[in-house]
Amino acid sequence: PKADKEEFYTKARASIDGKVWFKTSRGNSLSYFDPKRQQIARIPDTASVIKNYLAKYGCTFVFPDKKGIVWIGSHEIGLLRFDPTTNFVKRITDKKINVNGITEDDAGHLWLATNQGVQEYDPVSGKFTVFLHDPLNDESLSNNQTLSVNLRKNGDIWVGFQNMVNILNPKTGKVKRIPLHSFPEYNTV
Repeated sequence: PKADKEEFYTKARASIDGKVWFKTSRGNSLSYFDPKRQQIARIPDTASVIKNYLAKYGCTFVFPDKKGIVWIGSHEIGLLRFDPTTNFVKRITDKKINVNGITEDDAGHLWLATNQGVQEYDPVSGKFTVFLHDPLNDESLSNNQTLSVNLRKNGDIWVGFQNMVNILNPKTGKVKRIPLHSFPEYNTV
């Protein structure tokens, strides 16, 4: 896919080598700011990550980890592992899943906001742990349509939803639900 003048860069994330990775507004390409050359570079459209994945399914999130691997969230095909030094890409999830957000904890595990709850991925073992909504448990996720994740200093995971935030304790699996209260000044007709 060629860049369109209507396209813009979004969801910037810095990697350990100083590059700043971006997804484009349409999600069908991958770019980064190269601090050495002081310019934006784009992964070639002929690269497997673009040709076989992003051009077809798009990109929802880009996350460079502490080791320099770039993790890509996508609709339908889930999580991709992209090594920018070799351009090697590997699909990690084998089922239909949307990855809306990614963060990394101190152990190097990835936390994914998905349309199927929050998923913890251990890149070393390849194992997933899934946290889901349970209508009979008030200490579970508010629902399974998670939109974002972020690591707190204490190791807990912020989980964003529409009109709701949860705090997930990874050690216990328990969740604290925090509703986002509407502001009366915005509710007038």
